Amino acid sequence: MGIPFLHASHRVTPKDIDASGSSRIILSEYKSFEHSLQSDVLSLKYVLDGVEEYTVNGKSHLVQAGQFLLVQPGDEVSVGWSSPDAVRGVCFYFDDAFTREFFQNGHSTMVPSRVFVADKRIHQWYTDYRNGETTAEESWWLGAGLTNEVLQQYHSRAQKLITGRPTTRRALLQAIYDATLYLENHAFDKFDLEELAFNACMSKYHFLRVFKQITGVTPQNYHQQIRYRRACELLHEDGMQIQEIAWELGFHELAAFSKFFKKHSGSTPSAWRRGLNQLKIA
Repeated sequence: MGIPFLHASHRVTPKDIDASGSSRIILSEYKSFEHSLQSDVLSLKYVLDGVEEYTVNGKSHLVQAGQFLLVQPGDEVSVGWSSPDAVRGVCFYFDDAFTREFFQNGHSTMVPSRVFVADKRIHQWYTDYRNGETTAEESWWLGAGLTNEVLQQYHSRAQKLITGRPTTRRALLQAIYDATLYLENHAFDKFDLEELAFNACMSKYHFLRVFKQITGVTPQNYHQQIRYRRACELLHEDGMQIQEIAWELGFHELAAFSKFFKKHSGSTPSAWRRGLNQLKIA
């Protein structure tokens, strides 16, 4: 396929690169940046380090490290930030033929541009790329896979809403997606159902019902899943003691963290980490 892999820095900007309508990957690193455009293709903009600030069709989005923004053809996009440290990101662009096939395969074209939380695959890809262990084409397909998952998930969740009005369905989906992003960004804070419902402009009962209808779990269970996933990520790293991880996750007592972790994994944090280290040695 020959996917172009382009590095953008203070010497080269995306507007200097004539690749309109084609598949490409742009790896960027800026302390300050400002650019506006009308999106020509489907694209996924992922932040590796720092925070990128976008405005899409008049709506503002702060995209933090580990999050990405999905942009559709025709979207009016402005992006800009100023930071004392370099902000690193990667943009996956999908050509016209790929975009058309995407939307013809049952994906919803009504996905509002919004921020999504990704898993660690893109960070792992970046590490592999820096080590010379992956190609541009493999990287592009990783971005395509994540985009496919997002659209499939959105389409699946939209079908679960029991409402005949498309505008109401979109508004409810947006409210619940905003709530899930809020929970991701406040994973270490105390769970507050009233605040979530207030932010969504719903009563607690209505918010609970719609959230579970769309995601399949209650807001509190969703929050616990995020904390458990983050606990596993921190335990996977070797630099933090288990007590430090407990504090990081908002647990004031190690016993409370151990009880929480065992409920989700079936083993204590220390046993889980020992098993992981044994797998690394093997």
